[in-house]
Amino acid sequence: MKENTITSINSFSSLFKKIRKSNKKYVFRGQKEDWVLLPKVARENMFSLVDEPKMLDEFKQKTAPYFVGNNIEKMSVPEHDFDWYILAQHFGLRTRCLDWTDRFEIALFFATKGSMDKDGVIWMYELPEDYSTRWLPLGHKDVLEKRPFDFEENKLYHQKSFLNIRPDNQYGIGDLRSYPWKPMEEREKGLAKVFIYAKDKSMITSDLNNRGINHTYIFGEETETHKDIENICEEINSKYKRVLI
Repeated sequence: MKENTITSINSFSSLFKKIRKSNKKYVFRGQKEDWVLLPKVARENMFSLVDEPKMLDEFKQKTAPYFVGNNIEKMSVPEHDFDWYILAQHFGLRTRCLDWTDRFEIALFFATKGSMDKDGVIWMYELPEDYSTRWLPLGHKDVLEKRPFDFEENKLYHQKSFLNIRPDNQYGIGDLRSYPWKPMEEREKGLAKVFIYAKDKSMITSDLNNRGINHTYIFGEETETHKDIENICEEINSKYKRVLI
C-alpha cells in the first residue's frame, strides 16, 4: 500500500494526477486521525451483526413520523431499505457502511475538521476491475428486493439525493462491507494512504472554506428535526451496545 504526505489542496491535486490511472475510477475518504478502515458497527467490538436488522427496523419505526406528509424540510421520503440505511448512517447509527466520496475536496474536509493535534489521513481507493458488478444503481433489483446486510460480497451504493440533508453535498458513496469486522486494508488492493500533518490542518481548512467547502456546505443547516433523529440513533446505538466484561 502506497503512503504519501501532502501539505495543501494543490499538493494533493498534483499527487493524485501522478498516481491516477486514466482508465480507473477512484473514490476518497477523509479521516481526522489514522484509524483502520472499519465501519462503525465493527469498531470497538461492542456490536453484534445479528442486531443490524433490528437496529434498522427500529430506526425506520421511530423516524417514520418525521416523513408523514414529507414534514422534514425539503427531504425526500426513503423508498427502500438502502435509502433508510444510508440515511441512518449519516445521522450516526452504527452500520456496516463505509463512507466514500467522488470529490477529494470533501475527503480533505473530513481529514482536517477535528483532532487538530493529530495527523489526518486521506484514503484513495482505486475501484477494482469488477466494481461495475458491485455497483447498485438506483432501481437495481437487488436494491428493491434485498436488505443492505444480505450480500456475501461488498456492494457500492450511490445513494440518491435527500435534498436538504447530509448525503447531498458530500457526493457520497456507501461501501457496504460484507465482512465489516475485517479491516478493509487487509482485504482490498488499490488503496493508497495520504497523511496530512496536524500543523497543516488549519491552513487547509481555511483554503477549503475560501472555496466554499465548509461545515454548512457539507451538512446544511442544523434543525430540530435533525437533532431529534440524531438522538434516536444515539438511543438505538446505546440499546444494542454490548457490555464488555
